[in-house]
Amino acid sequence: MRRFIRHPTSMPITCAVQGDEAEHPQQLENISEGGVCFHAGQPMDCGLRVRLTIPVQGRDFHAEGVVTWCHSEAGGYQVGVRFEDAATAYTMRMVEQVCHIEDYRQRTAQREGRNLTAAEAASEWVARYAEKFPH
Repeated sequence: MRRFIRHPTSMPITCAVQGDEAEHPQQLENISEGGVCFHAGQPMDCGLRVRLTIPVQGRDFHAEGVVTWCHSEAGGYQVGVRFEDAATAYTMRMVEQVCHIEDYRQRTAQREGRNLTAAEAASEWVARYAEKFPH
């Protein structure tokens, strides 16, 4: 059984390997309090330290972690990164919620034709789903 619940999302992120300032665009697949999984174009070695940048609503969230697994898949690789400190885990908990709210805003626009502001989407999401969001 998993220690942390994974929350699917599909947001763009960047990843920089420790010691290399170059940030490489990736696609986030899921996020949890304990780490993330993202799609990468190149394989990454287990144990590699990385810095992730997750842009959410005009703000960049940064997280450092360690690559714990890398699997080949069609068109690239799935990479798992584990967060190592409580502060990063707490920040990612907030990012999880913001990702859900942004996904809700986009789905509402596609399915219902309602273009919500970030604040309106947050208000509706909290009223509908916050109680069910794992603690």
